[in-house]
Amino acid sequence: MSECFGPPFIRNGLLSINQSQLYIFKQGWSNYNRIQSYNSNVSTLRSSGTTNLMYYTYVSYAERESFRTGQYLHQQQYPNQNWNSVQEN
Repeated sequence: MSECFGPPFIRNGLLSINQSQLYIFKQGWSNYNRIQSYNSNVSTLRSSGTTNLMYYTYVSYAERESFRTGQYLHQQQYPNQNWNSVQEN
């Protein structure tokens, strides 16, 4: 399978899951990356003096749960990395 097909967990043994679960996993992986990148950028800019920026606000409970799914998948795929959420201090 091509690397651009989806998150790494697809290539590492979860191919037997159904299409619905695969979609949920891919969406969660993507949402985690998107939201974490946004919050990381806000954190960096805030530490350099731009204090009026706000961290990401989830648009729904479902999006929050999707983020958590993505965070879990990242933790499972790369257990030696820090996958904690970037949060406001």
